[in-house]
Amino acid sequence: MPAPEPTPVPAAGPVVTRDPFPIANASTIGAWGPVADWPIIPIHAAVLPDGRLMTFGTDQYGRQTASFNYVIWDPREGTGPDSQLVLPNELATDIFCSAQLVLASGDLLMNGGDSFAEGDAPYDNKPNQDATLFRLDSQRLEPAGTMQRPRWYATATTLPDGRIYLQGGLGGTDRAEIREDDGRYRLLTGFATNDLNENYPRNFVAPDGKIFSMAYTKMLKIDPDAKEGRGSRTELGKLDESYSPNWYTPFVMYRPGKIMIAGGDDNKVALVDINGEAPVVKSGGALYQRREWANATVLADGRVAVSGGSVSENPDLSDVAWDIELYDPATGSWTRGPAAVRARLYHSISILLPDATLLTGGGGAWAPQENLNVEIYYPPYLFSASGNPKPRPKLTAAPTAVGPAGTMIFKSPAAADIRRMTLVATGSVTHSFDMNQRFVELDFTRDGDRLIAQLPANRFETPPGFYMVFAIDSAGTPSVARIVRIATP
Repeated sequence: MPAPEPTPVPAAGPVVTRDPFPIANASTIGAWGPVADWPIIPIHAAVLPDGRLMTFGTDQYGRQTASFNYVIWDPREGTGPDSQLVLPNELATDIFCSAQLVLASGDLLMNGGDSFAEGDAPYDNKPNQDATLFRLDSQRLEPAGTMQRPRWYATATTLPDGRIYLQGGLGGTDRAEIREDDGRYRLLTGFATNDLNENYPRNFVAPDGKIFSMAYTKMLKIDPDAKEGRGSRTELGKLDESYSPNWYTPFVMYRPGKIMIAGGDDNKVALVDINGEAPVVKSGGALYQRREWANATVLADGRVAVSGGSVSENPDLSDVAWDIELYDPATGSWTRGPAAVRARLYHSISILLPDATLLTGGGGAWAPQENLNVEIYYPPYLFSASGNPKPRPKLTAAPTAVGPAGTMIFKSPAAADIRRMTLVATGSVTHSFDMNQRFVELDFTRDGDRLIAQLPANRFETPPGFYMVFAIDSAGTPSVARIVRIATP
């Protein structure tokens, strides 16, 4: 079977750090790049199927509103102004604090957001009912229907059949709803959600295909198709009272059916395993300090990076967590990394890029810093023991799409040296929560220069959408990812 044409992805550019090479301890703690200007405060960020990043959140002065413009960034072009395409929002919809998610079509869906105030005020702090699409081909925003409820600060989740599950948000506290394949929205009347937190609910597709939801310490299972399609919810108990997450606490699915809760009202980390009949909670250790408004992101090798945040929900610069922290699920250990330059607090983002680096940015509208800027973190796997950048393996051909539980064939001149292949769902992050990211270790075999990778037999571990596939060599160095679409069943 011949290998298909490669999917366009950013090339692995040179590592650009603040410090000259070699960098002491870079192979164990990584290194930060310089601060780079950004046209807006990037409150929302999503990796697009072509490897670019879409961000939106404020105007060009860092003021609250996403009614004016949005920014498409091409990592292949560096971080200068030529790499950033600033486009106008020509719709009468403010997508500030909406629920964004890339659809299987490749278009970015944004559900709800803020509404316009009367007079000269640019915003109203009230929800809107609009659905908006960013069309990947035209790069323009288009109306995409009307939700059953207005929603501001909602969460969107791709279901195993490709439909979108929406829950929460101011204006939509009472009921969840479904976006059907034809783009119409349908209210789920079989259960209520008004007793759950409305601000970006922490929802995940569980290994049984249902929605696992966490409302602070309360754990629930939601079946959108129960009761003849009206939906149902089942209580699954509560976290031990020693854990105290809130809506400004980072959550991330770092392995299939395994969720990290990175702190909360203290610095304790909880690991929640939802692979069995009932959730199993154990300690994941502790962060070096409490981090509210931090972000937790799975890296290309499966480690989790926790960046930003501060001790207080209403922070000043006296209690900022400047250092990034890395969690290794293989050892259960934490490593404290180098310090960033800018405080990444409320309205900041962190997202894994196809070149296996981590982009952090934003913070502001309100915060002690109005951060119209970003920083790139280069993880330890990019550096040799001497502190210099390592050569990287290459995937020279890849499929563009694959069915659930399917087989993927890649080509690499370094195939004989590849030791791991990993699958990371493209990120879609805002307000300390990535609505889409998940990580899967792939089984694979070698055949000459071919790498034959197998998706998990359980299709619920890989809901439809776009995924970054990394090949990791014997030195632990990842390739630039190839982006593959996992199709709907």
